[in-house]
Amino acid sequence: CVIMVQQSVAGKEKEIAAEVCDQLTQLKADFLDTFGKYLKLDDKKNAKAIKVILLRTFLDYGTYNRIRDPDRDKTNFAVAHYEPEKRRLVVPLDVGSAFSGVDPEEGRRSVMFHEGTHQLIHAFSDHKHLSAYGAMWSDEGVAEWFGGHTKTADGKYQFRKINMARLPEVVGLQNRKNRYGLREIAQWTRSRQAEAEEKNQLEG
Repeated sequence: CVIMVQQSVAGKEKEIAAEVCDQLTQLKADFLDTFGKYLKLDDKKNAKAIKVILLRTFLDYGTYNRIRDPDRDKTNFAVAHYEPEKRRLVVPLDVGSAFSGVDPEEGRRSVMFHEGTHQLIHAFSDHKHLSAYGAMWSDEGVAEWFGGHTKTADGKYQFRKINMARLPEVVGLQNRKNRYGLREIAQWTRSRQAEAEEKNQLEG
């Protein structure tokens, strides 16, 4: 693991890095256990480092995004993300407070495991960019599947559980008037999403 933790008066950078490395290492082990044999994934062949930037607050995350891409805030409302070109996760440590009804730490892990799954898919993918031509429903669906988890008494994580951090949002979608058709969902790719965001930005 290569974990970069933003320095703060709160300290404990080494402890935070060690904890996150353990969490993402467990995620990778479960990912390989789930898909390794079926997809013939070679861990040694794809032994890319798990790279993560941990920012202290969501405000710091917004500043990072504006420095990296001044237009990102206008088109993207993510609370954390994976950068395919750098192959690294960027996660604010307080992101869990954005979810109601769950412990903030559980919320943070759910987000990190979601983005970490994107990282793993990319690590074992032949595509230069993450799922650029694949359907977003499967890409995001698998990431959300691993985001849901429980923690056992001995500190181990069991993945592929109901994501309690996302559940209120999913329930709220049932009242949404504008719904996408199945054909449109199946054909929607990340590259099409990027094109739509760019178009909206130009029109705005």
